[in-house]
Parts: sequence; C-alpha cells; structure tokens
Amino acid sequence: MAAGWPTKANYATGDVLSATNMNDLSGTVNLINPSAKGDLYAGSAANTYTKLAVGANATVLTADSTTATGLKWATPAGGGKVLQVIMGSTSTTVNNSTNTYTDTGLSATITPAASTSKVLVLVSQNIYKDPNEIPSMRLVRGATTLQRYDANVFVSGTPEMAGYMSMAYLDSPSTTSATTYKTTFCSLANSAYVAVQQDYGYSQNGFSSIILMEIGA
Repeated sequence: MAAGWPTKANYATGDVLSATNMNDLSGTVNLINPSAKGDLYAGSAANTYTKLAVGANATVLTADSTTATGLKWATPAGGGKVLQVIMGSTSTTVNNSTNTYTDTGLSATITPAASTSKVLVLVSQNIYKDPNEIPSMRLVRGATTLQRYDANVFVSGTPEMAGYMSMAYLDSPSTTSATTYKTTFCSLANSAYVAVQQDYGYSQNGFSSIILMEIGA
C-alpha cells in the first residue's frame, strides 16, 4: 500500500483519490480522469465533481453562480483598451483632373480580434491643388464611404497650394475578417489639377499616413 494511502475505514463515496496501488481498496472507486488537454474538474454539489472542458484561446476562468460548477470560461474584461495598431503610408504622387473619385494610394488593412470591436481611423493626407480648385476626399471602408471632406483647408480662388487634410473616424465594422480602409479623391471642378503626395512646387513627394486602432468593446 502506498505511503499515506487511507484505509477502507477512512474514505467515502465521492472522495478524490490518487495512488499507484489500490490493492487495499474494495468497492467502486471513480477516479478523475481528464479526457482532453486542459480539462478541469470542479465541485458541482456535495461529494460531486463535474468536468469543465478547457475554454477557447485567450478566455479566462470566471466565477458564475448560474452554472453547475459555479465557473465558466469568458472573454476577459477590457472595454476601451487598444488591442492592436496598424499603420499604412505612401509618398507616391497620384493626380486627378476629374470629378470621379480615385484611390490616393493610401490604405491599411486590419483584422479585428472581435466583431464587437471598434476601429479608430486617423488620416493625415497630403494634397495639392491648382488655383480655383476645390479638392474632395473620402474615407472608405471596402466599398462603403464613411466620410467626405470638401475644401477642408483649401478655398476656391486662392493660388496653388499644398497641405494636409486630417481625418478622424470611429468605425464599427462588426467583423473579424480582414478589413481595408483607404482614401479617395477628386477634382470638384472636373477640370483643374489636384494631386496627393505632392508638395508645392513639385520639388519633392509629400507623405501621407493612415493609422487603424482596434478598440475593445
């Protein structure tokens, strides 16, 4: 008999036992035997144990009086936390002289960890315009326009100018699939020249950036 093993008079139905030699025991002994990696056994009543299978990845064990064992696996609390940050940038010049929206070349893709997450989109878009022109810009998710900006800092009738349009948008994509955000632009005059990633005087390319921040629900 293994050292410390209880005699028959010292154990009862439902006791949790562990031994390498059971020759001294009689009757029926139910040993806790996990059937899968991560299985847990928790008390569900007096002298009764119930298996609690391992939870999904990244979940935590949480007290819950409504369950049989008083425990459950759940997503950890953490609303409002930044779960991930993605950045995209470009310095490649793109021009447009029509009122048809064209991609600026600025985009970034994020795969949300949860469908309840929000995505905070921050854009700094370099843009150039000819005189008497008002550029228009859109923030787009997939094929959906989220916001439109017209003449944010550029006024018709002023000389040629180069500067930046800033955008901020809190989106609820409601998905865990890869999601792409981008900007598009056009010339509202449908004739004059507007461009992105182009500094005044054509001396060098401008720089545009987009930042995507997943915010936990």
